[in-house]
Amino acid sequence: STTSPSLDKPLLDAAETEPEPPAEELVAAEDAESGMSRDSSFLQAYSLSVSASDRQGGIKSSIYALVSTMMGGGVLSLPYGMHQAGLLAGPVLLVALGLVNRFSLWLVITNGVSVRASSYEDMVGKLLGRRMAVFLTIILVLLTWFVIVAYSILIGDLVGPVLRCAFPTLVDGAALRSTAFISLRSATIAGAHVLIFPITRQASLKSLRASSAISLATTLTLAAIITAKAIQSMVSGEAGPVEHDDLMPMGIQGGLMSSSVFSISFLCHFNVLPITEDLQRPTAQRFRKVVDRTVLVACALYLCVGIFGCLEFDNAPGGVKGNVLNNYPANDGAVSVGRLALTLTVSIGITLMVHPCRASGRHLAQCLKPRTLGASPMSSQAGPAEVSRQLSASSQPAGACWGPCRTTIEALLIQSTAIVTAIFIPEITFVWSVMGSTVCMLVAFILPAACYLSLHKWQVLRTRRCFGALALLILGILLSIVCSVQSVMQLF
Repeated sequence: STTSPSLDKPLLDAAETEPEPPAEELVAAEDAESGMSRDSSFLQAYSLSVSASDRQGGIKSSIYALVSTMMGGGVLSLPYGMHQAGLLAGPVLLVALGLVNRFSLWLVITNGVSVRASSYEDMVGKLLGRRMAVFLTIILVLLTWFVIVAYSILIGDLVGPVLRCAFPTLVDGAALRSTAFISLRSATIAGAHVLIFPITRQASLKSLRASSAISLATTLTLAAIITAKAIQSMVSGEAGPVEHDDLMPMGIQGGLMSSSVFSISFLCHFNVLPITEDLQRPTAQRFRKVVDRTVLVACALYLCVGIFGCLEFDNAPGGVKGNVLNNYPANDGAVSVGRLALTLTVSIGITLMVHPCRASGRHLAQCLKPRTLGASPMSSQAGPAEVSRQLSASSQPAGACWGPCRTTIEALLIQSTAIVTAIFIPEITFVWSVMGSTVCMLVAFILPAACYLSLHKWQVLRTRRCFGALALLILGILLSIVCSVQSVMQLF
């Protein structure tokens, strides 16, 4: 094993100024052939300092875990984002944001390994201080709650057409389109939450351990349906020709809206560090393979769904909708099956978000107490994005010390506020826009860059990567401001 340098001197500096032990030279020589950068050295030291018996993950399983985290209900809004950005600028913007997220994911790995952080929260606490760790906990509460709201809106969009397809004489078109407070949409949202409440009020989610596989399979199936139907429409001529206006963005607001929707689709930063702990032979080259291939798979799927969904409904009455499934008729059998499967997946997703939202709220309450303000940041077992950690066996259940009554009240508070908010928000794109302009910019752009610069004592011109981190920080701040303004303007 190797000795870790002190935190007042980044591991990169130690690797560049101190001679490496003979054991590290073997790994350095192996990665040098692959063109690894200077940041490889501390990753090599990290790989040699952790027992191989504690690592069970491979490259494919790591990519699967990150892709499962990325993909969800937000995929259904990609055609809308592509429509807003234009068929010419949209794919370029999507790929560009994918590359930016690739860089930020690598910064998270660099930061976490440098300070031996086991989670994203731990990394922020060690590099930016306890106050920023408390602020991140607030962000985690908002993130999980916003996801619950977004999934609730999706349920309202999905269940109505399924009921219309199954009972055409009982559910008419007017009831399907109504967004009033008392409507079919509101009833389906509230009914779904009532059905899953017995699960959300529990302190453990071990029975939902396979939910990520179900979610990914459903998302891929819907993507295949959207792509196949778009190709069929284009071959038959139903989609209509692509006009010049379809290639250009719908103004500045359209470009900003697309940036928010696309950015939220790449968010998986909370899961990166736990995966690095499980990856076998964690050299820099293997880390890069995981990050690069994850972004590549996500970009390929997003481009496919976004472009084909936009091409099919770009000239449809009302244009491409925020949830592309709303563009399909209610009597479409294949899409109805996909809607039903996605409803089940989204309902499971709500249960997975209520538990970490409650855990983050409890942790925030602990942090705000004077006697615990200096406590270490939340571990990976309490992080909302660490669903696998939440589902794993624990020596003490999350609600053991709070009692079942308080756990029930917390779940009721979280779900009831999400229900009311979802009923008053008719379009899911507004939620994605708010999340993308606030939470996503902080988690994916601003905090990873700030942590990396703090690791290097804010010497921004020291290396090209430091300069890149500074550029990412500025980009994140600017996008957060302008996209937030655009989200607020969307209300009026």
